[in-house]
Amino acid sequence: MTGHQRIEIIGTEPWPGHAARQLGGRRTRRLSLLIAPAAGSFAAVRERYPERDIVVLAAEPSAIEAALLIYAGADAYLTDSGDLRSAVESLAAGEAWLSPIAAAAVCRLARLAGDPDLDRLAGIARAVAGGHPWPTVRRASGLSGTRSALARLRRLL
Repeated sequence: MTGHQRIEIIGTEPWPGHAARQLGGRRTRRLSLLIAPAAGSFAAVRERYPERDIVVLAAEPSAIEAALLIYAGADAYLTDSGDLRSAVESLAAGEAWLSPIAAAAVCRLARLAGDPDLDRLAGIARAVAGGHPWPTVRRASGLSGTRSALARLRRLL
């Protein structure tokens, strides 16, 4: 683990060289970046949620890993480090950020919860899992507060 007061990086080195630079900027909340896969990642996310913004950058993405880490408290699950800055900005604006593989997991979790209030989140996630970009689909849906929707999903599971 490395970082300073507001930013920490968790995972096995070497980390993507530009990752720390993309995490900079003005932040009101502390941020944890988990480079996955990493031993103890579920516990690391769980102990930091909800006090920190948690971003997972998956080197070997898995829908199962995404489901577990999102359930634990991650509101951003990326498979491309080029999306890191946009994901961090989305979190600061109260929105989640999901790669297609994470969106597939969220779609399934939302359906398992059985709450009709999560149907829009499930629909967005299904479109993203089908290959549409998260920010475009989220904006087009008119749904805001996707981080709140994920928090509700966690409570229901």
